[in-house]
Amino acid sequence: MEKEYLFAPQWQDSDKTNELYDGSQALKKYFASLSENQIYEVLIDPVSVIKLENDIYGYAVIADQLLRIKDNLEHHNPDKLATLGGGCGIEVPIVSYLSGKYSNLQVFWFDAHGDLNSPQSSPSKYFHGMPLRFITEQQRNTIGDIFKTIPCKNVHLIGSRDLDDPEQAYITESNMHVIGLDNDYWRALNNHISQKTQAYIHIDLDVIDPQEYKNVKCPVKNGMSINDLVRSVQLIIKSMNVVGMSVVENIEQDINKIKVLRPLLEELIKL
Repeated sequence: MEKEYLFAPQWQDSDKTNELYDGSQALKKYFASLSENQIYEVLIDPVSVIKLENDIYGYAVIADQLLRIKDNLEHHNPDKLATLGGGCGIEVPIVSYLSGKYSNLQVFWFDAHGDLNSPQSSPSKYFHGMPLRFITEQQRNTIGDIFKTIPCKNVHLIGSRDLDDPEQAYITESNMHVIGLDNDYWRALNNHISQKTQAYIHIDLDVIDPQEYKNVKCPVKNGMSINDLVRSVQLIIKSMNVVGMSVVENIEQDINKIKVLRPLLEELIKL
């Protein structure tokens, strides 16, 4: 399969309430109105009992869902992935799969948060604050054992502005690339784009400033404009071989409000 459109409305990684499930369903509905492509859905239970296990709330449910995503990808074997979610946790099997196909995969992580806590360091114990740590460092005695990791030098963290102390320490220790939303942003982004290299683009909608789009799971002030986010994605796609892209963490259910995301979703469709 050349390209798969994947929908994984996982919500258990972010809270004990399922507003993320309903928001992702609305996002999918609007996306489907823009594209006639078949969307493969990983079935997620809209109701679950969220228990703390292995320092992760909802661990058993999340582990099962990540394995479903893994099985889907291995069965369809797509060369490219266009994904709608759900919580950020779905990225663990997705990046693992793509890194198995493309040895030097570069990950552009557009997110207000680092998502770099380990289960032990996480203050909330919610998995959506951990996926990038699982992607870059093997997490023993968890489902992280079965997924491939990528080097920290292959990660480009963009727009992060709400980091926990352990996340900042991990960024410093690993020399992870960080691109801030300051006056030097465009030059810095260009410097991190490698010609003729495969790339994956993760977009947590909380990277956008809440004044433009506020109904995300964890909004943080002083974010990007939608126009700058779309322009950034277009720049990466133009310069690199983008083999996957995701849009996640939406809780807005009003389609008329979701429509402001159309330029971003159109880039996902064209991928």
